Amino acid sequence: MTTKTPAKKPQSSLESRREKRVLASSPTSRRKSGTSSATQRKTRSTFGADLIEALEQVVEHQRGKIELEQVWPKPVDVKAIRRQTKLSQAEFSRVYGISKRALQEWEQGGRQPDQTARAYLAVIAKEPALVRRALAKES
Repeated sequence: MTTKTPAKKPQSSLESRREKRVLASSPTSRRKSGTSSATQRKTRSTFGADLIEALEQVVEHQRGKIELEQVWPKPVDVKAIRRQTKLSQAEFSRVYGISKRALQEWEQGGRQPDQTARAYLAVIAKEPALVRRALAKES
């Protein structure tokens, strides 16, 4: 006794388009606009390789086999910036909205300003009057 397997029905063009749309919307097929899949694969593989290399260096450093270079941000001369504005610590902190205690610690070298404070101090150093006017309009 033989059984017949049902013949596969040909797909209509509508079903074919639906299938393509479903495949195109799947997460694995999504791409950033303007980047090819080859570029994405290269970026991913480069990132992975860089990450593995960095971790191997950390392990070697922990074992004492290599010395890693330490990169520190350049120190900011907060005292020079304040003196340039010809203000006392109390006046500078009040005018520019910086904690007097933080200002004292920065000037004495106890700690360095964070990245945001560095950017703010750089603007104050270049355009102190502009910053004062901007802050005066805010109040």
